[in-house]
Amino acid sequence: MARRRTRGLTDREAEILVCLWETKEASVEEIRQGLTEAPTASTVRKLLSIMVERKLVVGDGNTYGRRYRAVRPPRDLQAPAVRRLLDTLFSGSAEELVAGLVDAGRLTPADLRRLARRYGRRG
Repeated sequence: MARRRTRGLTDREAEILVCLWETKEASVEEIRQGLTEAPTASTVRKLLSIMVERKLVVGDGNTYGRRYRAVRPPRDLQAPAVRRLLDTLFSGSAEELVAGLVDAGRLTPADLRRLARRYGRRG
């Protein structure tokens, strides 16, 4: 039985994209070395094949020593990931997500003030 397609990015796909965004382009081995608990090269090739099919990355066309680059910028993939996280873990509540970030120490009062200045004066 085939594995069900994942909506959005898998953790490993996200990790590969971060690697490619940081390096601009990389070989299978360079990507593999940048991943946590580095999988085998064949696993990375398979993931890249899936990601090419999903139009997330593109290879340079070389048969040997192919290099890959991300097709889309981080911003294009962040918004859908945030919406999925909100819907899945926070019942659609952005306020609860922000509270979770504060509780986890990932968002400081200074960050909140900057965000209020940035977004609070709309409308």
